Amino acid sequence: MARTGRAVLWGLAALLAALLLAMVIVPRLCGWVPLTVLTGSMEPTIPPGSQVYVKPIDESTQISAGQVITFMPNPDDPTLVTHRVVGVSQDGSGTPSYVTQGDANNAADPEPVARKQVRGTLVYHLPFVGGLALAIGGKAKLGGIIALDVLALLYAAWQVIRLMVERRSARAPRGRPGSGAPSAEPRESAPSDALGRSAHTPAANRPARQGGGRES
Repeated sequence: MARTGRAVLWGLAALLAALLLAMVIVPRLCGWVPLTVLTGSMEPTIPPGSQVYVKPIDESTQISAGQVITFMPNPDDPTLVTHRVVGVSQDGSGTPSYVTQGDANNAADPEPVARKQVRGTLVYHLPFVGGLALAIGGKAKLGGIIALDVLALLYAAWQVIRLMVERRSARAPRGRPGSGAPSAEPRESAPSDALGRSAHTPAANRPARQGGGRES
């Protein structure tokens, strides 16, 4: 039972560490933007409540059909939409535009998306953690995940150390109180005489053996 409990704790610590990496550390190091999906237009690929991580584009970014992008559908509306690119076209100057569609929608979006409307391309998403991200702020989210992870790791380490101490105590030899060496069983020694020689108890007298001579 104790071993199962420790395995659960280590699994929980590993899960929290992976969540910390995926939600906070890796996006910050790479400059990816976390966004929460509120609608089901990209189901089943991206369910509502997921958090998507978007890589901002630059002039060298190539966008092709099949990729998922995040864009502003209206220039004056800060609302962002995350849909899949289903077609790419270019105008006379070679500037691309994109036809987008949600995976759950039966038709493409009514207006093509210009290059300047695109905010980034999807890197990955985490299902069902968007609500948590909305409920707590960025600093609180980072601090909470780190605190939970540290507590789980410390508790698991304490369980391992306690197990090692118990095993060492079980293997240690049992000796006299106050002595680390095992106690030896006392030996009985034969009494000695005044000269230091051992005195042995004489064996019981045996009857003398009669000779085999004949009477004369």
